[in-house]
Amino acid sequence: MYVKEGRRLLARIGYEMRCRSVYPGGNANRHRVHLFGFEADIQATEVLFASLRLQMLAGADRADRLHRPVGEDTRAYKRSWMLGFIREVTARIGAAQQAARAAAEQRTEAEGEGRDGRSVALVLADRTTVVEARLAARYPKLNKTRPTKFKGTGYRQGVADGRDADIGGPAFDEEGQAPQLAF
Repeated sequence: MYVKEGRRLLARIGYEMRCRSVYPGGNANRHRVHLFGFEADIQATEVLFASLRLQMLAGADRADRLHRPVGEDTRAYKRSWMLGFIREVTARIGAAQQAARAAAEQRTEAEGEGRDGRSVALVLADRTTVVEARLAARYPKLNKTRPTKFKGTGYRQGVADGRDADIGGPAFDEEGQAPQLAF
């Protein structure tokens, strides 16, 4: 249940972690998400997704019990709550990634030029370009996703609860071994 919301959570976390995702489609693949990215980014995405998915499902149940207006459809309330939760936690992940990137840039500037003279921002831009090229090569005719429509009133409560979700510590580390591209 709530498979679409789980897929959305995975795709949005992946995007903030420099991965790109595709919903392959078709009957056999209707619940799948195909992630493209460097191995370290995919692993960080998977760890965050496992934790946040559990938090999302438990939080939706809790919010349903505590905040759903009498007479409102449970599924509609929970779904709208999840959409708010996903929006907030992924915005927080993106902000944490930007802060970590800025800190890495400052460290690089303080220590002088990087080992190969390239900035962290340039390295990340290069990585993103590589990931997007692999995605385009594998799926050359992608369609845009459609806007999400929802009916429930839980969105605001989902955003509020997403502010308190545990998104872990910084997942940004450019000073390890050379990342491996995975798909």
